[in-house]
Amino acid sequence: MNEEKMLGVRLVILFTVSKRFLIFLFFISLSTEVFSEEYICSISYDGEVQTNTYERKGTYFISTHRFGFQKRIDILKETDQMLFLYTVGEDSVFINIIDKVNKKFSHNYIVLGVDETTGQEGVCLIRD
Repeated sequence: MNEEKMLGVRLVILFTVSKRFLIFLFFISLSTEVFSEEYICSISYDGEVQTNTYERKGTYFISTHRFGFQKRIDILKETDQMLFLYTVGEDSVFINIIDKVNKKFSHNYIVLGVDETTGQEGVCLIRD
């Protein structure tokens, strides 16, 4: 092949690779921006507002408390309207229920050896 044909082949290959790379970058940016989901939920406790955030990380959420403490919270069940999250401790289960439609939430502990715990209810903002 002469040099002009070789240059043309190289340009076609470069264009094809660049196009595929740009398409790949586009889909990567979609997965982090379009599909992100965060709930910012607050309650009133002892006269002050306490806020936790719940950020989706694929098949689970990361909960961030007001002091910056973070923990993984797993999804028990999810529908278009409701989200049920849970964390299992050594002798307890912590449940979060988020009403996506009415932007309300509730959370409570179930602890071995404790007859009843008082749950708390609050409101959420949804950032997606």
